[in-house]
Amino acid sequence: MAHTDHPDGVRAVLITTSVIELPIDIKTCTATLKVDITAQTVGKIAISIAADDITGNIPIDIAAKTMGNIGVDITAQTMGTVAIAINATDITGNIPIDINAQTMGTVAIAINATDITGNIPIDINAQTMGTVAIAINATDITGNIPIDINAQTMGTIGISINAGD
Repeated sequence: MAHTDHPDGVRAVLITTSVIELPIDIKTCTATLKVDITAQTVGKIAISIAADDITGNIPIDIAAKTMGNIGVDITAQTMGTVAIAINATDITGNIPIDINAQTMGTVAIAINATDITGNIPIDINAQTMGTVAIAINATDITGNIPIDINAQTMGTIGISINAGD
């Protein structure tokens, strides 16, 4: 279990055949928690963030070549931004994204991939004064992308999916 208030956050560059798990349990974080993972793995990548009070931002950037699953589970009360960016050539595994957030900022998910053959279920439960934005750009999508948004917002809810096939 990682406990951090460090502004540089967590960064991992890994080549592994096992599971990459990053459980982050934070009581109070006033700085920005950056999670940057660059990985080549046949296992899974799992990020779980549970926090009582975050006044900073949580940018998550995953660049991975994986045959396994990538799971992102965020529970946050924040005045900042909850942002997930996933850039990959081929996504053959599943990327379940579950965000439960009370925020005055933005909840943003950006996925850029050439081929998506896995499933990307996105579940957002948010109370926000900002924007809930999902942007998916891919050449080929043969998997499923079920998107479930339950939001109370004073801002905008935007979903953008650009796919060649």
